[in-house]
Amino acid sequence: METIRHPKGELKQIYSGFNEKEHGGRILDRLDVEKVLSNPNTCASLRTLFAWCLKALGQIPTDKYQLSSGELSKITKAQLDNI
Repeated sequence: METIRHPKGELKQIYSGFNEKEHGGRILDRLDVEKVLSNPNTCASLRTLFAWCLKALGQIPTDKYQLSSGELSKITKAQLDNI
């Protein structure tokens, strides 16, 4: 079970003008994604997004970002089978 609150909700509380499509790229540019996803038990939603992108690109998940062994989102991991 995810133990970290979804950051999108927190960003919307801090900045009412937050738009994930408009601001998401700039946020990702500033994130150390490898560090964020280094704990296999946290950030399941973000890890699932990265797994989805790799699969869509035809790449096999590896231990980078804990994709092959880390926790995936219980809500969206089923979408990986639809690619």
